[in-house]
Amino acid sequence: MASLAQTDPFSTPPRQPILPADDPTEAWERIRSHQVFVAPPKQADGILLPNCTRIVCISDTHGYHRSIPIPTCDILIHGGDFTNYGEPHMVKDVSDYFSELLRNGTVKKAIICIAGNHELTFQPDHYERVWRRFQRPKQSGKYDTEAARKALTNCVYLEDETATIGSIQFYGSPWQPEFYHWAFNVPRTDIESKWEKIPTNTDVLITHGPPLGRGDVTSGNNRTGCVSLMREVQCRVKPGSMFLGISMSHMASLMMEPRLDQNSPARLVTPNSNLSSEELVGWLKHNGYENTAAACKESPLTDQQSDRVTDRPTDRQTDRPTDRQTDRPTDRQTDRPTDRQTDRPTDRQTDRPTDRQTDRPTDRQTDRPTDRQTDRPTDRQTDRETDQQTDRPTGRQTDTQTKGALDHEYSLY
Repeated sequence: MASLAQTDPFSTPPRQPILPADDPTEAWERIRSHQVFVAPPKQADGILLPNCTRIVCISDTHGYHRSIPIPTCDILIHGGDFTNYGEPHMVKDVSDYFSELLRNGTVKKAIICIAGNHELTFQPDHYERVWRRFQRPKQSGKYDTEAARKALTNCVYLEDETATIGSIQFYGSPWQPEFYHWAFNVPRTDIESKWEKIPTNTDVLITHGPPLGRGDVTSGNNRTGCVSLMREVQCRVKPGSMFLGISMSHMASLMMEPRLDQNSPARLVTPNSNLSSEELVGWLKHNGYENTAAACKESPLTDQQSDRVTDRPTDRQTDRPTDRQTDRPTDRQTDRPTDRQTDRPTDRQTDRPTDRQTDRPTDRQTDRPTDRQTDRPTDRQTDRETDQQTDRPTGRQTDTQTKGALDHEYSLY
């Protein structure tokens, strides 16, 4: 009788390494060499292919939803963060805006919306615990969570739910790995239970936070994507398209066309425009996008900048001055004198006599002759000019005078 090892030498496959769910940067370093990125096929705007549904995606508008030009589409997706802290009046305004888009024909079929971490009032139990961290009780008071949730109308709101529009099945979820005290946050080690609810027949997956390795790099070059979501998307769900709300840079709009044929990938629709830079600025001003026009006029719009230019004022585009743009003087620009520029005398510049200048006799100035005060001339008492007696400035005086002059010179700029 043959042994088990002889009949099936590969009966126990090697175990796959377990990725650290709580350390996305380390997890990415382990798997990055095995990840493959394939650019989606592109198509110029204005060419409508048969059997396609045109979808436009926006996210993180934070009350500036009316500042984004929405191209004509079949379905509009909002990926969350349409408010700052879940304010009911902001929710109502975005609902009214959705109604306008449906009435004027900009969106032909439906609008889908999910919450983000800023929609605090959409998670009432969490909001009750943390609302004082984000609001000033004496100014705004606590928001009505029920009123905020009821104010969101004129769209299909998905919270771990599925919606079928035409032949396309959408699934939306607001959850993301824990980040401070925001809404819909779950510890990284426990969030997998949320992603296990995603159906395997999902065509378009909508989440507010990204999976690991996709649009999740911070300014510190660290990864913040969800390891568990990446595993579910790549190994089990495998959706035809996935929209990541928080990865949308500065409210840019994204347009794509999923095909009804499941074997055909979705196409990314690129703008088709022959306008020059001056004509583009003029068009933006004529249509009410003043902030975007100002940003384009200051610096020519490139392909990389086009994703960042939005009508919602960012730190670089806002009229609110930043530290580099503000008229508030910094330490180097201020008229407030510093220690080196001040008229207040320092120990070296003061008229207050020091130990060497005082009339109070010290050991060196006493009548009791010391070795240095004897009739025998020393190096310091000799007729030969010393560093302290000569008109030639010493090293200490030279550095002080030079540095003071330089400080005065640089303070003029």
